[in-house]
Amino acid sequence: MNRTLFIKKILVFLGITSSSSQLIFSCKTEENDDVLTEEEKTYLYLKEKTSENGFFLDGKLLYIDTSNDLYSKLQNIGEFINDTNHYVLLLRKTEDKILALSNCCPHLGTSG
Repeated sequence: MNRTLFIKKILVFLGITSSSSQLIFSCKTEENDDVLTEEEKTYLYLKEKTSENGFFLDGKLLYIDTSNDLYSKLQNIGEFINDTNHYVLLLRKTEDKILALSNCCPHLGTSG
């Protein structure tokens, strides 16, 4: 989040009107502070897509939101979810790594 947006939000949270443009202006830089990076745009796009169901399937790519109730178990190391709707077993291995394993049975004739 950029500084100007952060300050505007924190001022509202604190109950201070943003009419004090001096404070906001002092955080402006020469560059446009309101421009989002591609990473931020992608994050916001995926956050919106996963907001209702906790997942978004884009072709063969499955995006999940671990803050959604369906996948919240994955916030804890060692927890797993067997997502049979998407034929994947998800395992929280470390704080920053989730393993995704196919759970398709070859003898059932599934192809995935």
